Amino acid sequence: MEDSLDKEQLYDVIIIGAGPAGFIASYESLILGKKVLVIDEGESGRQNYASSLYDSRFANSSTGGIGGAARIWGAQSGFLDTTSLNKWQIISNFGENEVAQLFESMHRVNKILNIQIAPDNYYPIKSEKFLKARASKFGVDLRHTNFPKDHDIENHWKKILKNQNLKVILGESLRNITASGFSNYNLNFSSGKVLKSNGAIVIISAGTVSTTEIILRSFPDLSEHFKVGDSLIDHPCGVVATFKANGNKLFLRGQILRTRYGTLKRKYQFRQNNEIGIAELQYSLVGKASNILKLLRANINRISIRLLKRFILRPLNFDVWIQIEQSSPNQLKLNKEGILESNWMYSDVDREHVKRIYAAMKNMLTSEGFKVENEANLDDLDFSQAFHPSSTIKMHKDPEHGVVNCFGIMHSHPRILIASAAVFPKPGWVNPSFLIMCLSSMGVRKILENA
Repeated sequence: MEDSLDKEQLYDVIIIGAGPAGFIASYESLILGKKVLVIDEGESGRQNYASSLYDSRFANSSTGGIGGAARIWGAQSGFLDTTSLNKWQIISNFGENEVAQLFESMHRVNKILNIQIAPDNYYPIKSEKFLKARASKFGVDLRHTNFPKDHDIENHWKKILKNQNLKVILGESLRNITASGFSNYNLNFSSGKVLKSNGAIVIISAGTVSTTEIILRSFPDLSEHFKVGDSLIDHPCGVVATFKANGNKLFLRGQILRTRYGTLKRKYQFRQNNEIGIAELQYSLVGKASNILKLLRANINRISIRLLKRFILRPLNFDVWIQIEQSSPNQLKLNKEGILESNWMYSDVDREHVKRIYAAMKNMLTSEGFKVENEANLDDLDFSQAFHPSSTIKMHKDPEHGVVNCFGIMHSHPRILIASAAVFPKPGWVNPSFLIMCLSSMGVRKILENA
């Protein structure tokens, strides 16, 4: 490639980032007959997870290229619950029209991926009503995430890569965007190469961290005015205890359900005032165990879940994993050298939140006959990992109050769409890939309609 990136080509849509949002943006654009260029910094998925650029907790987490971060986490995902959606409406002044279009996008993405993620992330399956009833007694609500049968976004990419209107360039990282007229932009890459938009729609779907960095570099005055990066909300998470799997068999088996759409994994949502957290029971089904007996049982159960949709042998134990929405926002900012930094921390308030969720889960599990095998000292526990950064770029219907509108389109640059969790008014459901794809679908169709 020359200094002017792909200079002989003209595109209707230029997409930065080939993750879940980039896939949906490409799919929707191609359906509408547009010529699409996708650019991603990854090469065959072997570069570090984006967050490792500013946080050593993510070192050696490989992602990028076709599929993006979904190459690590899969597409286990959920939609907004009613309470969270109501908060989105209040914060960003969503109207009923925008809400209706968001739900329309939910149905579209379900169809595209051949999955069935439901509003509120609850599937009223008759056989598990007892789980919901049990949970409600202890202050937690039964919810789900869907782990699709064809969960690797890379597999969905393969369905459209042969389209002659689609071109993908890997190994190029967008540094910033500069305006070149009212509807034209120069896309400047870290390699020194430049791509002129020539009036094309530009879609930034590079994930929260990279997208925030691009906006900070591209629009410094706007970023300062709207405090871009000042409200990074993250989800600290980790295993807090292990229980012996010697309690209620029906309860134990009910935690994983295989359907024709994929695997439903039960999660338990804790919500008290402004505190929100999720708990999940995790079994050793991946063939890793401390002795031969555990290894054998784990593998037999893994095979039985795939073939028979249930356990053959009772697992010896299971871990209680908790993820919370941080009580105080973090920040992403450029330092004096122009390098992206984060002030991420796990606070005492976060620690108290984890304690309350664990207390509710422990009460529920012990009431079902399960016994603690070991548990962490939560006073000393300092979660070393967090996922799903979001909410760094303000979304609001009114240009006086937000960088983007309710579709993710920049008020000041209506030919630029941000399709990323960066524009979430508040964090979405745990595992937000599906929600990000819904916003991408909604935004792409809107910006192309207006083009």
